[in-house]
Amino acid sequence: MVNNAGIIKRVPILDMPTEEFSQVIDIDLISPFIVSKKVAPDMIKNGGGKIINICSLMSTYGRNSVSAYASAKGGLKMLTRSMCVEWGMHNIQVNGIGSGYIKTAKTEEFAQKDHPFNKLIMTRTPARRWGVVDDLTGTALLLASDAGNFINGQLIFVDGGITANFGYLEGGLLPVGLCTPDGFSVDRDHFTICQVYQVAYPLPETGFKLFTVNR
Repeated sequence: MVNNAGIIKRVPILDMPTEEFSQVIDIDLISPFIVSKKVAPDMIKNGGGKIINICSLMSTYGRNSVSAYASAKGGLKMLTRSMCVEWGMHNIQVNGIGSGYIKTAKTEEFAQKDHPFNKLIMTRTPARRWGVVDDLTGTALLLASDAGNFINGQLIFVDGGITANFGYLEGGLLPVGLCTPDGFSVDRDHFTICQVYQVAYPLPETGFKLFTVNR
């Protein structure tokens, strides 16, 4: 069984009505709970089964304006693990797929070459492209088949490497502040294209020191 139903509402927290927040939680988190709870007894009776929960990058990372979605997908990651713990003894494998940014009819607008969000994705994803639905097929088949019989309670990211990348890629989109000598003097809500390498290391007194080397 694949729990794939989901919605997203892009609203800042201070502007998010409680009923809209609850709607996202109901569909993205409560629905998988209800459906899985309904199906699991038959899987136990039949000697096992597979449940795949479609999670997200937001299962692990926060992002502005998607608090409800991130809360639901983070909850779905932990629900996946809880189901594994409770049902693993019955030969039920429950895993999640953390999809990266996938080009679909609903994301086509954001994937246009000149769209700011597309530029952000291109500079954060080592694969330098959006995913397509078929990119998820292999992982889904693995988790649904006998080849995945000893994989349980895991969240597998299919994201072109974005979760492996800290910072921005060379030639990428950086906050203007990081392109200035002091690193923080310009409004960080505005962006510019800078062809740089960025290096960061922790300092006890300041947190992180950032260097940018222009090419």
